[in-house]
Amino acid sequence: MVWLEERELLRRLRRGDPSALEELMDRDMGFACGLAGSVLRGRPRDAEEVVSDAFLALWEHAGQVEPGKLRPWLG
Repeated sequence: MVWLEERELLRRLRRGDPSALEELMDRDMGFACGLAGSVLRGRPRDAEEVVSDAFLALWEHAGQVEPGKLRPWLG
């Protein structure tokens, strides 16, 4: 089910739908923040910047992300 949802969100993102990016951010922001925070301990502003950059890159390169592999791509 998660893979199908991700597939649809990525399809919408590739078409330029900003609400798809918002939904992906709602869904995967915790993962991205947790990973960035663990790598950049004691540097919360840098971690926040990295996460923002990752989601911007997702918007710009959505065609490169395969359904079911979004979290590894973000990581």
